[in-house]
Amino acid sequence: MVLVLVETNDAQEKVKSLCGELPALVRSMRNKFSALNASCVMGFGADAWGMLFLEQPRPAELEVLQEIRGAKYVAVSTPGDFFSHTRRKNERML
Repeated sequence: MVLVLVETNDAQEKVKSLCGELPALVRSMRNKFSALNASCVMGFGADAWGMLFLEQPRPAELEVLQEIRGAKYVAVSTPGDFFSHTRRKNERML
């Protein structure tokens, strides 16, 4: 999931709240579908860093993703500020 954040007075608090809920969401998925061994990671885009982490310096490696062109495929540069990836370790539900 890729989301674009809107800069509002409470954006930072809303994102912190969402981040605080993530462990409970993962636990719930694991309880309901334990055979899948679900996991989730989240990350923040370079443009969102200044809005969300005012007290932290921006990591030197954090930059806006550029389009990558290969011989056959193109990895597009999708605008986004918040990235969430949920996965499972089993291919089929038991």
